Amino acid sequence: MIYSISEGKHRSFPPHFWLFKAGSRTITAEVVIGHNFLLWEDNFDTSKLFGMSFKLKPWIHVDTKKRMPGHHYASARFGIKPSAQHRGYIEVTMYNYKQGNRTIESICHIEPGERYKFTLDINENNSGMQVVLTVDPSPKDMWGKNGSILNTVGDNLQFGMASDLIETVDGNLFFYPLNPYYGGDEPARSEITIDLKRKYHGKDSR
Repeated sequence: MIYSISEGKHRSFPPHFWLFKAGSRTITAEVVIGHNFLLWEDNFDTSKLFGMSFKLKPWIHVDTKKRMPGHHYASARFGIKPSAQHRGYIEVTMYNYKQGNRTIESICHIEPGERYKFTLDINENNSGMQVVLTVDPSPKDMWGKNGSILNTVGDNLQFGMASDLIETVDGNLFFYPLNPYYGGDEPARSEITIDLKRKYHGKDSR
């Protein structure tokens, strides 16, 4: 599916929202990020590619007293931004919230216009969940060539999240997917396109 972010906007179109029953799940995605993403390489805010929120309802931040969306409390996403170290590349990051605290860590650098495989693994265990984010070049026999990856800390990052961070709805636990979003504070300065094809493996969606 082609997602577009219009000039002056943050949110991508078309919008999608649906619920998944919580549990171990793997999300794989074929991703191509358009070259327009790098037209203004001075904006190093982290944009969001895709991921999963583990909280549905808004919440009130203890310190700021502001009403915050659920995914700012408990979520896991891939972030992207123009690379400050490698001009012409896109830096891929882990972008996650745990109990309202945000963490951004670099995974690797990729090229615009090339196709990559992104994987988000959610593994349920006795202590909660383990979330693993991985980026790989696409197989040569499928796409004809590999996009190169400049590794920073490896091909994947992982973190744990306690089950009590996940919200109960009608006695069940649910996740919902997060779509591409530009920024940061600054909106897109031109239209940006992202070819994002996701597949969900695990428990049935609701």
